[in-house]
Amino acid sequence: FENVDALLNHSGSSEMEKAMSKMTCKMGFKRDGDKIKAWLALGDNPNFDYEFQLGKEFDFKDKPENPSMFVKVVMDLKDDTLIDISRSQLENTSKPIETHMKVEGGVLVSTSFVEGDPSVKCVRYYNKC
Repeated sequence: FENVDALLNHSGSSEMEKAMSKMTCKMGFKRDGDKIKAWLALGDNPNFDYEFQLGKEFDFKDKPENPSMFVKVVMDLKDDTLIDISRSQLENTSKPIETHMKVEGGVLVSTSFVEGDPSVKCVRYYNKC
């Protein structure tokens, strides 16, 4: 992580969002026709499996009832960069976050900032596992 605390404070993140943002994360993506199947594992929690189409909004929740994480997400691919715009649907949570993910030298570099305001950025590095 680089600059995660600054971004969390700048975005107005809740304490739950701050805790989740600092967890170790593993993720995977696989293209399946016009859809992308993905999974995300935060800390020791089980995988969140989800599916989406580029450019189309989808819901991402940690659980169907009383979620502690619920965002509406749009992901798109531009110039070899996967762009994720996430808007929390819970009260007292962060401003929309824009994340750009690109493979550089065999490492996935993920740069996040408040949508439309790149003045404070957080960078995360993901190694292939």
